[in-house]
Parts: sequence; structure tokens; C-alpha cells
Amino acid sequence: MKLPYREAPACGRGASHSFSYPSIFIFFLSHYSIVPIFQHSSIPGLTDRSGNGINSPTMKTRYERIVIFVFIGFCSVLLPCHSAFAAKVTEIRFWSAPDHARVVLDLTEPIQFEISSQENPPQLHLELKDVSLSTSRRSWEANDPFLTKISITDLKKKRVKLVFHQKKPLNANVFLLKPYQDKPHRLVIDLIDLTQEKKDQEEREKQKEIKQKETKIVVIDPGQAFGTGSHPTTQLCLAYLLDEEPHGLLDLGCGSGVLGIAAALLGFDPVEAFDLDPLAVEATAANARANGVELAIRLLDVLAEPLPRAELAAANIALAEIESLAERIPASRLITSGYLASERPDARGWQHAGRSELDGWAADVFERL
Repeated sequence: MKLPYREAPACGRGASHSFSYPSIFIFFLSHYSIVPIFQHSSIPGLTDRSGNGINSPTMKTRYERIVIFVFIGFCSVLLPCHSAFAAKVTEIRFWSAPDHARVVLDLTEPIQFEISSQENPPQLHLELKDVSLSTSRRSWEANDPFLTKISITDLKKKRVKLVFHQKKPLNANVFLLKPYQDKPHRLVIDLIDLTQEKKDQEEREKQKEIKQKETKIVVIDPGQAFGTGSHPTTQLCLAYLLDEEPHGLLDLGCGSGVLGIAAALLGFDPVEAFDLDPLAVEATAANARANGVELAIRLLDVLAEPLPRAELAAANIALAEIESLAERIPASRLITSGYLASERPDARGWQHAGRSELDGWAADVFERL
């Protein structure tokens, strides 16, 4: 969902301002009231037309009033320019994963925001301050497991409200990102499935109690990326990794690095992890250090940029992305997941070799034709 970008008008020549009649009156009054006092400024012993000297109480009072009028006049002219510097939302992007939905607003500069929620029906309200939109569109249909619609309402005083109409209660994580490489300022809204988040927490508690010597424990802190290892799609991929002979591995869309780190602990080498999200790359690097493994981690658009060759590739991402990516993966075997059991990926150039399901989710294994 892209919004057309339009530069805000600059203050100065060529810029349009909204003047009120009082502001125009004050400006002209402050401007022309200087004339009676300073028209004799070149004459020694400066006096006004009534013969009052510069040090007389009358002259001092008049001078103080003029200073005030000048200050108010300039303020009344310059303050309207402030609205020209309101941040603009230049693009809105939206996508979903098995356990969350993410909305990203590209901005011309950082903004302030307030969050509120509604229980029945479940909604998240996000109010943006001192911001404007470069589009007349005010609603988007969201065909995913979590949202039905995203609507936008213009409020007064350069404020905009975004309403996320949810299919069920979701946990919201909203944060600002600074410009990174070619990316501008961004406002990120992550809507997380509360049920899945609870399962993740329970799974983390269980892992703390595991003391078997032969068990390999992967320590994961997802940070602001996604993936703790407890989601069914991740479990299915991990199960397939256990059946594979350790070779080189490509982790395509690494998230917090669960699959790549687990593969490295199982003896896969080299392990290369890629993601388009800088937060995911940072989280994967931190988690690799925490687990004492080495991964080659890169910020990369796997759908558009060249990929290195490996014996095995794993892609736990959205179904549409898997189908777009499959044909260009330079590997002999492919593990895919991230979609429902009712869905089957159309992997061009691959032969289907196996399928497993867990809690309504699925994973598949393919061999290169």
C-alpha cells in the first residue's frame, strides 16, 4: 500500500500562509508605528512630534509598546509556517506472519504518538501528532488472520488517528526507527497474537527446566524481531533439520535466528542467515553470540538479490514469498514452512519429498529437479 509522496511547502518566497485579520492588523501597526518616533533619528536631541525627549516617560512607554508590537507582529507572521514542517507519512506497508502482523509507516521525520485500545470489538487506536497524509484513501482491507481493516481518520490540529480492526485481541508493540541505509524514519506497529505469546512464554519456562546432557538448548532473545522457537512452524522446520545430514545451510528470512543457530549447533557449516529487516539481523547476531556459534548474517532482500549456493535452504516465511523465491534458490534441498495445513506451496523447479503438520500448520521438504 503506497502513498504518493509530496514535499511540504517551505516557509518563505513562494510559500502560502493563512493570515487572520488580527495578525495583519498587528503586523502593520507594529511596522508603521516606528515611523513617528524614528523619522528624526538623524537629528541630535531626538524628540517626537510633541516635543518629548527620548528619555521622557512618554517616549519610553511608547518605545516599549513598539517593541511589543514588533515582537507580536513577527510571531503572527512566522507561526503559520510551523504547519508546513509537519511530518508526512509517505508510505504505508503491511504484511503478516503466522503469529503476528506488522504495519510500517515511512515518515519524513520523527513523530509523537499515543496508543489506546478497545475491547469490544477489539481495536487498537494509534493517534499521530503533528502529521499529515499524502493520500485521500482512508481505509485498507486486511486479509490476514489478525486484522479485518485499517482505517484512518483526520483529526484537528494536524493529528491523524489509525484504527486497527482486529479479529481477536492482540498485543501491540509500537516503536520508532531511525533512518538506516536507504530507509527513512519509520513508525513500526507490531500486532502479536496473545495466545501464541502465552505459549511462547510457557515454552521458555519449560526450557529452563531441561537438564538432559544430550539436549542442545538454543537461547533466544527475539528483541524487536520475531521468533522464539516455540511456534509450530519453527518446530516443524527444526524436526526436518534433525533428519538432514549437516552441510551448508541458507536461512532465508532468519527472524531472530532460531533455525540458523540450531543448525550451527547440529554441525551445519557454513550457516548463512539473511533478512530484510535490520532488527532481525541485529537480533540474529546477538543470539548467535549468546549461543557461541558463528553465522554469516547479512541484511538482504532474498526475493531480489543473488543468493549463495548451499546444499540445504530453509524458508519459514509467508507462502507468497516462498512461491516467489523458490525457483531462484541455489540449493539441492529445501525446507519450507510459515503457512497453514490447508495451504500448499507451488515451488517451481522442485519436487515434493515430504510433508508434516502440527496444530493446524504445515512444513514441506522439496528436492531440486
